[in-house]
Amino acid sequence: EKPAYMHSFAMSEKYIILTEHPLLVNEIDMLTMGFRDTAIIDSFNWTPSNGTRIIIVERESGKTIHEIKTDTFFTFHHLNAFDDGDDLIVDIAIYDDWSIIDELYMNTLKSDKGALTQTSIPYRFKIDIKTGTLEKSKIVDEKIELPVINFFKNSGKKYSFVYGVGNNKNLPPDFLNQLIKIDVETKEIKYWNPKNHYPQEPFFVPKPNGKEDEGVVLSVVADGEKGKSFLLILDAESFTEIGRAYLPHVVPFGLHGIFVPK
Repeated sequence: EKPAYMHSFAMSEKYIILTEHPLLVNEIDMLTMGFRDTAIIDSFNWTPSNGTRIIIVERESGKTIHEIKTDTFFTFHHLNAFDDGDDLIVDIAIYDDWSIIDELYMNTLKSDKGALTQTSIPYRFKIDIKTGTLEKSKIVDEKIELPVINFFKNSGKKYSFVYGVGNNKNLPPDFLNQLIKIDVETKEIKYWNPKNHYPQEPFFVPKPNGKEDEGVVLSVVADGEKGKSFLLILDAESFTEIGRAYLPHVVPFGLHGIFVPK
């Protein structure tokens, strides 16, 4: 079988979870991309008829215990995963297909149609470890990308809160223009979305020895009205603004990082 593009994986205390969607390598295209002056992503082919596989690997033994085929979808990021008795819970931010990649090309973003219309929706996959059967359900009907949790406290464990960026439904299609907090248990959603503001991936900074959502959320935000970026500080529980520190210029949009205590 051809290898598939994988951007991330999830991990519970007992298992590693690989999501293999049908974006498959074309070996000839990849070997010749230097001659053809193409990007590496152009060496992949979307083959939706293959479906998506969720592969479960036991951490202790390293053995693959299940390869579960499910409906076709595409993903960049997993929210979290945790063990729940005989079940494995895996939360994933999913797209219907891979068209989000086309929207991220620079020439598309600079064009008159340069808006992100595709943003992933959070889904929960409940997997029976004994039988390998799977149940899929939507967590909330809201867009979220670049999801983060209280990593040091809840990664691989049962959790309630996830933070991320998204698209404001009440505004015309645009770039990522809001921060969002979702309670995956109660389905409550909180937003930070001033008009013409474009946040980057949030970072959760926990309060020492605090509850799961005690702390602050940080994000570098481009202020489209002032033409500058600032560091935003939100209270993680209420999701209200504590303060902002402006920079003398705009910071280009970036991906991925983590807050590390000094």
